[in-house]
Amino acid sequence: MKPYKQEREEKYIIDFIKRRTSSVSRYAETFEQLSEAIKQTGTAFIFWGDEFDPMFNLYESANKDFMDHQFFHTPSEEFKAKTKADDDVRFTVLKAFDEKVAHFTEELSEEALIEFFNSHSHPKFVDIGDKYMKIIFGDFTDAVFLIRNKGDESERAIEAMKQV
Repeated sequence: MKPYKQEREEKYIIDFIKRRTSSVSRYAETFEQLSEAIKQTGTAFIFWGDEFDPMFNLYESANKDFMDHQFFHTPSEEFKAKTKADDDVRFTVLKAFDEKVAHFTEELSEEALIEFFNSHSHPKFVDIGDKYMKIIFGDFTDAVFLIRNKGDESERAIEAMKQV
């Protein structure tokens, strides 16, 4: 479990304690609720089931350290259809960045679910813009920065960037 690292104000501390001692996931009553979460935090992670589903405990265990994101659960087939999820998909993330929808399709384990949350929590591409580039780097020649890891995906990203 990650230690508390937010501001030392009562409302933040109480929120931290509540999230550690109660369910992080909220029941999604409307699709608009999910849309609002995306506007607020950039992501909405969804478990396609209810709190009585045996997989819910795994979902809860995996999402405890992701306090900056919103987690929901719903058995709504109507909501699931809006995300174009296949019948066998149990977890989805809706995002305000990159590809807007991603479905968990890996073999189910807590580690794989945590990796899914990690890999879809933040944008892969961030547009800093001229104002911030000058603050960070001073005067500069226009450039594209690609921060990457070693591996096939990174190599494909480099090739794609070279074509731009």
